[in-house]
Parts: sequence; C-alpha cells; structure tokens
Amino acid sequence: MIELLGGIVDRAPAFGLVTEEGRRATWLVELRTTALPNAQLLGSAIGIKVVGDVPFIAGLDRFLGTEITDSVRDYLKEMGAAAASNGAVGLYYVENLTPDAKELGRKALKEGYQTYVIDDNGLATTMASYPILWKDPDVEAVICDRRAALVAESSV
Repeated sequence: MIELLGGIVDRAPAFGLVTEEGRRATWLVELRTTALPNAQLLGSAIGIKVVGDVPFIAGLDRFLGTEITDSVRDYLKEMGAAAASNGAVGLYYVENLTPDAKELGRKALKEGYQTYVIDDNGLATTMASYPILWKDPDVEAVICDRRAALVAESSV
C-alpha cells in the first residue's frame, strides 16, 4: 500500500531499504561449501537465518565468478527468491559480484554485524528440515510434459 501511495504523491517515506543505513548489511554470510550449492537451498538457508535483515554473502564468487552473466543472474534470482520467501530478505550483497558489493566491498557491512557460516553440513541440515510430502519417498517422480499431453489431447 505504501508503494501505491508513494507513486500517487511521487514521494517515498525514508525508512528501511530506502535509506543508506537501512541498506547496510547486518550479516556476513561466509559460504564454505565444496561445490556450488543449489540456489534455492542456499537462499532458504540464508533466509531462515537472517530473517528480514540484509546479508553480505562471501565465497559465492568462487563458483560464479565476478561478472553477471545470464546464468549467474538466473542463479541469483533463484537464491534471492528463496531467501525472500523463507525470511523476507529484500536485499543482499554478493562479494566481488553484485554491483554495490563490488563498489563498497565489506564497507557495506554495518558495525556490529553478525557472522553466519554455511558449509556442506549446514546445507544438509537445512535440506533435512523440510518434510517429505510423498507417501512413499522411495518412488521415483514421473515428469509430465504438459504441452505434449495437450497436443496429444487435441489430435484425438
């Protein structure tokens, strides 16, 4: 509702992520995994821990590099969506990768920030915390191509 009213009057209230102070990271998330984590799982782990705060993620550039390509952008979108849905994370920095993180470096961190280390065991714990919704977890999933099914139906 605030966005709608702000659009009408062409003004925005100065709080939260609109302010310089509100955009400073309150968490340093150190990624210490052996391989690039699944984007959704990583975002979930971050969101569950930082809940509404701003994380500064270090170590992800080891896997993604330092330039935004289409595949890197897609990865960051998936990770950010999972962080937002699991913990209302509205902004994040990725060290040596996202534009503000490249410009500010660790100066983006607020004084007194907290540190959260994510390793392979932490990701496994996050994954294990999700319930299995299948009645028989040993049954393999069958992927249905909906388009193929629609084409088959229309040709009958």
